[in-house]
Amino acid sequence: MSSYLIGDSVYQFSLTIGFFMFAMDIGSYVSRFIHGNLIQAFIRVELVLAIVRGLCGVSLFMLFPFAPWLYTTGMFAFISTIGFLVGLEIPLLTRVLSQPPP
Repeated sequence: MSSYLIGDSVYQFSLTIGFFMFAMDIGSYVSRFIHGNLIQAFIRVELVLAIVRGLCGVSLFMLFPFAPWLYTTGMFAFISTIGFLVGLEIPLLTRVLSQPPP
């Protein structure tokens, strides 16, 4: 979306992938501290992720024309949040699948 709105697709792609991967690393580290009902934690992460992803496109398309000075901050906030949640969900799913069936 940023390469469409701002231009310079190589620069925007590099920033997006870099921040996303960094946030995924943090999310995967934090996932080791989640204990208890892993399926319920996974479902909660998925629901929050769905809400954030749904708001991302609309919010960024609204920020760009009406508050261009906030666009970059909003973009990095969404990239970091989505990356963190994706990094959190993958290890949770792996731990859920490695548990023996009840």
